Parts: sequence; C-alpha cells; structure tokens
Amino acid sequence: MSDPEKFIIAFDTACDGWQCVKDEDGKPCLFDTEAEAQAEIDDTLEARNEAYRAEGSEEEEESEEFVVPASEYVENRKAFFDGEGIVITGTPYEESK
Repeated sequence: MSDPEKFIIAFDTACDGWQCVKDEDGKPCLFDTEAEAQAEIDDTLEARNEAYRAEGSEEEEESEEFVVPASEYVENRKAFFDGEGIVITGTPYEESK
C-alpha cells in the first residue's frame, strides 16, 4: 500500500520557474490534503490583505500561489516551445530528499 498523496503550495516566477513554500530546513512544506494547503493560501492572502487595508493600499483579489500534488511538483519548472513542441524543464520533487 502506498502512502497517501501530499500537497505543496507552489508559485511561478519569471526567472526561476516554479518555486514552493519551504520549511526552516529548506524542504517543501507538505500538506496532507489539498483543502489544507488551499486553506493556508487563503489565510496568508487574508493576512496580506489586512496589512494592505491598514496601509490604505489596494488588496490582492487572488493569490499567485497554487496547490499541486507533491508527485507533480517540479522545482524550477519552465515550459518552452522548441519548434517541435513544448519542452518542460526542472527537477521533479522526491520526498526522500
């Protein structure tokens, strides 16, 4: 029997591709359910928006973070079109690391 799927909070950057929320040891923070990871994103967005409201700044409508299954997460993921099709580069996440 395999272990249940874990989930990662990721975000995309123009220079480095996909990155993720990491713990103090530099490892991806893993969530037991997609809902738990999404709740973390929602809580973080609400906290940022509270700070923006206090400053009188415009709030963010939605987070740039998204939930991805750990088995599908690719660190530094970038997609390129090479003339023959789309090429995806990066390093797949391995929980054993």
